[in-house]
Amino acid sequence: MQLFLASALEYVKDFFVEKIGNIKWKTIWFISNPADLDRKWDIEPRWVIWDKNMLKSLWGIIKTIDIRELKNDGLFEVISNVDLLYVSGWNTRYFKTLADENWYQKIINELIIKKWLPYISTSAWSCVMWTSIKYLDPGEFKIEQWYGLINAMILPHWWSENFKEEYEEVIPKLYNESQNIITLNDRQVIYVDSNWYEILG
Repeated sequence: MQLFLASALEYVKDFFVEKIGNIKWKTIWFISNPADLDRKWDIEPRWVIWDKNMLKSLWGIIKTIDIRELKNDGLFEVISNVDLLYVSGWNTRYFKTLADENWYQKIINELIIKKWLPYISTSAWSCVMWTSIKYLDPGEFKIEQWYGLINAMILPHWWSENFKEEYEEVIPKLYNESQNIITLNDRQVIYVDSNWYEILG
């Protein structure tokens, strides 16, 4: 499998070309459903539009897929005919619930793992590619099972002022729980190639 787990696209998009090679004019399916709850009058947030434009500058052919409109085999069939899959960030638990209703685990098993469909994600949706998440709700830890493709919890947007207070609170508690973590700033991407990974940037 080939995974690119990032905080943001702006500073890391060139690593995709470096690792995947020249796939210009091939098709990338763009899933922005994690940002559904941030839409206003069904208009995508500005950062989703920026991500589309950045990927378009690399590959040229961007198609948006809304997994709320496709169920089970329909979703699998559409994504089976694609060269690369991108999933945006934002609300992790909302999209995980939506994905679980739409055979997303089958897509991961059959296309991403077995057929090496290149997969790019940013921010919150990068977090769910590991085994489980321990989170505070509020004041206590709970464990939520995710997709199990990497063996450490990813903390995106490291050093960002927007997350400083949250991380200052949660990091000591994660250490106390002996939680494996990878901190990832906006200029880094985790590249996962089969059974190993490296941090680029």
